[in-house]
Amino acid sequence: MKKSQKPPVELPDWAISLLDDTYFRIQNVTAARRLWDQVFTERDRQKCDDDLEAAYRHGGVIGMWRAARGGDADHALLDAARALGFLTDEYHDRLSRVCFGSGTKQQPDKPHWNKEARQLTFRGVLVREVKRPGQAANIVAILDAFEEAGWPPRIDDPQGRDSSDENRRRDIENLNKRLLEPVMRFACDGTGTGFQWKSIEKPAAAKRSGTKTGR
Repeated sequence: MKKSQKPPVELPDWAISLLDDTYFRIQNVTAARRLWDQVFTERDRQKCDDDLEAAYRHGGVIGMWRAARGGDADHALLDAARALGFLTDEYHDRLSRVCFGSGTKQQPDKPHWNKEARQLTFRGVLVREVKRPGQAANIVAILDAFEEAGWPPRIDDPQGRDSSDENRRRDIENLNKRLLEPVMRFACDGTGTGFQWKSIEKPAAAKRSGTKTGR
């Protein structure tokens, strides 16, 4: 190795073992089909030229993920495995820390919607689980749209409904009332054209401890 080259990151044994296992679990035709049918959106497939076999030939699942969602191969391995349900959010974050280090760009504090598992997580906790997607198609469409867009503060209504459509507000009410943890909230954007989400901060410890106020 030349002195000017940066030495490779030395990974702990558990990380090497988990990365090897994860690689072989996702780099196969079965995982590629699951990714295509159950995780990818229509826009993702379009970025792969609407051709699963051709997309798979160019780098397997990792190549498909990079074509659809961008990023380098190392991040694609972890992100695709998480989307397919082979890595939990906890192990995805642990591997990201040991593989990429604190000097790399960290993932923002955003939710993650695992379409295959039908689970919405945020800050390491399960926030919403859609047990009957066939009966919650509108909610699934909203979560799909947020995930595809990378969880910006606002998205357009993925169904493009008229601004006077009351179903939009009912969808948000149904989405919020089944949230399992009070760490985030959804809302209509006020214009009749889209949706918003925001995080909910936990009260500071001092505020919960009954600190005297002088009254």
